Amino acid sequence: MQGYFIGRPEFEPFQLESLQLRIADEVAVDRFDAVSSLLEDTTVITSQRRVADILDYFKQNKRLLSIPVVDEGKVVGIVRRGHFMETMSSAFGRALFSNKPAQAIMQRNFLTIDAEAPLEKASALLTEHEDTIEHQVLLVTRQHQYAGVIPVPSLLRRITESKIQNARYANPLTLLPGNVPINQHIDQQISQEHAFCVLYFDLNYFKPFNDEYGYQQGDAVIQWFASLLERQYASLGHFVGHVGGDDFIVVVTGDDYLDAVQQELRQHFQCDVKSFYREQHIVDNFMLGRARNGRYQKFPLLDFSLAVVTVAANTAASHQDISIAAARLKSQAKRASNGVAVCHFADLILSQNSAQC
Repeated sequence: MQGYFIGRPEFEPFQLESLQLRIADEVAVDRFDAVSSLLEDTTVITSQRRVADILDYFKQNKRLLSIPVVDEGKVVGIVRRGHFMETMSSAFGRALFSNKPAQAIMQRNFLTIDAEAPLEKASALLTEHEDTIEHQVLLVTRQHQYAGVIPVPSLLRRITESKIQNARYANPLTLLPGNVPINQHIDQQISQEHAFCVLYFDLNYFKPFNDEYGYQQGDAVIQWFASLLERQYASLGHFVGHVGGDDFIVVVTGDDYLDAVQQELRQHFQCDVKSFYREQHIVDNFMLGRARNGRYQKFPLLDFSLAVVTVAANTAASHQDISIAAARLKSQAKRASNGVAVCHFADLILSQNSAQC
């Protein structure tokens, strides 16, 4: 175990129409806070509200940039100040639209995002559609019902603050979040009272590889493995952190630890890791190295073990409790034929004096 993850030594699906995107219930998995932390109330209308009333709203509140259009809790459109005022100031705009319902003038190219999605997802959403949508606000939903708005300037400010905070505690080799943000993220999952899984990755046979090929090549392997984890997990919106050395943490929302993703990761790993070895070691499929007892022995090529702790919703625990549970599973994972050990956190607590889960 490297780093202080365990503690210091002591004794709705994507909708193509109208460019509406909905990021389904992904709870702040990444390196930023949840969208709900920036949620604001604003003026809301139905699609049948008279256009003349909308004009009054904008005149009365000069800071009002957008008005969501909501029917029976569902977001159906948005009225943006710039577009609305331009239409109403045209030659016959006021005469044509004043007595018509909002649906006659509202825009349907808006973005929605779930309240529990991470702010990084909101940022990615804006970036993806920066050329097609006026980014004044994001419309926020909770269980597919309108919940509020996020002004884009507030979102960008928070993301900048988060990046500065994460950079302060990032692992210098991989630039992934280090122990402080890892612990904060796990505690955040617990406080949100939903199920999640902590995946503890550890490289096997890394020390003899480092001894044979040197620290520079060892660092290259660690950076490569970090990029693999980001590609397999962070790309799906899950949190990836670097405990230290060759130990990594992934936090997956929900009670499914994504075994299929792990298997795909292992396939990529076993295929690509050979690029770090000399040809003879690849042919032999092992290398000679000095063991901890000082004797030389055969070591397989690099692989990884995975200890998975599943945490049920409403579990009373802390990041210390869960990290200790993951550490207990680490040796079991190394002994497993498939390199994986999985256990429920509650079962680990109940069997503290047992070697098996």
